[in-house]
Amino acid sequence: MPHWPVFQSWLHDLTGGDNWARFAVENVKGVIHAIPKELNGKDKTVERVQWLIEQIPPEMRAHEERLQAEQAAMFENLGITP
Repeated sequence: MPHWPVFQSWLHDLTGGDNWARFAVENVKGVIHAIPKELNGKDKTVERVQWLIEQIPPEMRAHEERLQAEQAAMFENLGITP
């Protein structure tokens, strides 16, 4: 998924601004096309976000959590507050 500013509003609307929902959209193959039609629309954001998060395979999420923890520790060691 490109990170161009033109897509940011659309991506935010799709994921409700949730980091894990965004991770699913960017990393889980085919997830955008698999979103059930009944989860389309702004009034279904909460349900869509939950559905997206549930599509992340547990091992993929665990791996990403480890990477994020390592990155946070590295920043802390460098005295950087993200």
